[in-house]
Amino acid sequence: MHRNSLEAYDKLDTSTRQREVFKAIYNMKLCTRQSLANKLDWPINRVTGRVRELIDLDHITETGEKVYVNDRPRSILKVTDHILDRLNQS
Repeated sequence: MHRNSLEAYDKLDTSTRQREVFKAIYNMKLCTRQSLANKLDWPINRVTGRVRELIDLDHITETGEKVYVNDRPRSILKVTDHILDRLNQS
């Protein structure tokens, strides 16, 4: 992330783990919870809680698109447009 974007994001009220998850999603652009867990080298249960918190804060969203892994649907995650706009203004 660009330094100004990091400074803008740091002004948001989030936990350290939420920040790590957010930054990974921001850098990956689009991802699933599993690809995020692989990227961070975290167990999936550590990722899913932070993802839920960030969705509840409206910092990230599920796109509505799905990818199938082992014939099971996986939701695609991305940073919300209003947060991207806020980061890009910095």
